[in-house]
Amino acid sequence: MTRLNAKYIPLIATAIVLVISFGTGSLLYPNFGTPRVFVNLLNDSAFVGVAAIGESFVILSGGIDLSVGSMIAFIGILIAKLLQAGWDPFVAMSIALCFGVAAGTGMGCLIHFFELPPFLVTLAGLFCFRGLGFVIHPESIGIDHPFTARSCRSFPF
Repeated sequence: MTRLNAKYIPLIATAIVLVISFGTGSLLYPNFGTPRVFVNLLNDSAFVGVAAIGESFVILSGGIDLSVGSMIAFIGILIAKLLQAGWDPFVAMSIALCFGVAAGTGMGCLIHFFELPPFLVTLAGLFCFRGLGFVIHPESIGIDHPFTARSCRSFPF
């Protein structure tokens, strides 16, 4: 019998939690156990996975970034507001991507060139992006654009 490699334990634990959560939801709610809900569960969590991979690289290199969550929220609000104003989705996403890169570069420059503590710089970034999100729109914004409606209908189930 082979021994389980320790590097696979987090992946296996994550899969077990997903299966237990989906199974519990399927037992408690009648229409939860459908393929569409499962695909939506993975789709809605994709950005968290991307952020977790990026944050893992930051932590493995010995740093810390507290502004990730508020940056994701701000970018989402920015894109929704631009779409609401009639902008093309690809232009809105490009603007949001450029803003995210510029903000991250700015915080990185503050940390590197001025030797400021990463904890404080990214904490300030957290509050800054959270505040900017409230400045753009203080409530949740629904995205009602043909581009997003078309992509959601592409699933066959």
